[in-house]
Parts: sequence; C-alpha cells; structure tokens
Amino acid sequence: MNPFLFKAHPLLSATIGLFADPAGQKLSEAALLLLFYLGANLVWAIALALILREAAQLQPRPLVLYGMALPALIAYLPITLTVLQDVLSHTFSLAERFIPVFALAIACSMLGALYGLMFRYPRSGRPIGLNAGFTVSLAMLLATLPLGFALLKSDLLSAVL
Repeated sequence: MNPFLFKAHPLLSATIGLFADPAGQKLSEAALLLLFYLGANLVWAIALALILREAAQLQPRPLVLYGMALPALIAYLPITLTVLQDVLSHTFSLAERFIPVFALAIACSMLGALYGLMFRYPRSGRPIGLNAGFTVSLAMLLATLPLGFALLKSDLLSAVL
C-alpha cells in the first residue's frame, strides 16, 4: 500500500492519482483539480512575494512569482492537509505519518535549493544563495499551515473534490 494514501486527504489522493495515472482520470475531474491549483496558486504567489521581500529584499515580477510558487503549492499543500486533518481530529501518530512528514522535509530542501538558484539580485545578477533559498522555502512551508487550516475549516475543497 502507498503510505501517502493511508487515510489521505482527498486532495492528496486526487493529486497522486493525477500524477500516477493521468489517462485514468476523467477530463472534468482533472481539469477541476488543475483549476483549483491554478487558483490557489494566486495566494501562494502573494505569500512568496511577501516572504521574498522580507528574506532577500527582492521584488520579482508577478509572472515569475506565480511560476515559482506553484512547486511549493503542489509539494506542500496536499501532504500538509493530510497531516493537519489528523492533527485536527486528534489522531496524529508519527508512526503513521512519518513518510509524509519526511517528504515535506525533503520537498523543503529541494525547493530551498531551487529558490536559492533561481531568484537573483537584479543589480548583480547573482543568485540569492542557499541560505536565503532555504529561508524562503521554510517560510513557504510555514505559510502553508494557516492557509491549510483555512482550507480545512472553510470546507472549500469538498466542492472541488
């Protein structure tokens, strides 16, 4: 059994299903999931803009922010919702959720390296570096927590999934 799908949030199940077997998905369900991600990415792009302004004193173009926030959204939100769902229902057990929590740590490291290399200072053209990239990545993960709580409490995802 896939450890990510053990009592998973429906968004995580739908996302893994879309990535694992895109041909097996109905076009309407896949389109609805993609539209949700593209719409939710607006909030993540705003969060990324605020974090970059504080952490690295950068203000990239909106299209760059939107494109660079999408990997954080797809990597963090479904797994975070699954873990938060367990926390809110008081059934969180690290033995059951070790692999998703470990996947969040790995995703945070990989996105930190990506952000550290892709975001550049405008005057020198030099990358912001790994320290600032990891700071931005970790801040995006931490920003996912209140946004995930808001999504769980608003029950917005039940209309999508």
